[in-house]
Amino acid sequence: MMDRSDEEVLETGGDHDDEEIVSKKGVVSVVWRFFSFKKSDVDQTTIYCKCCRAKVVDGGGNTGNLLHHLN
Repeated sequence: MMDRSDEEVLETGGDHDDEEIVSKKGVVSVVWRFFSFKKSDVDQTTIYCKCCRAKVVDGGGNTGNLLHHLN
């Protein structure tokens, strides 16, 4: 199981260096335990899966796409 600390190192394969990642701020859904953002992404717009390190498309304010990605 993944470490549940707020900051981890993310290896994104296609992107540049390894970069610290942070959890989403002010969330309720448990699905966010499996997703995060790069620390440099202050607006938290690009979502990354902690399990497979893939960039995941946001569904416009809900967690449906995130849940589908985990399946």
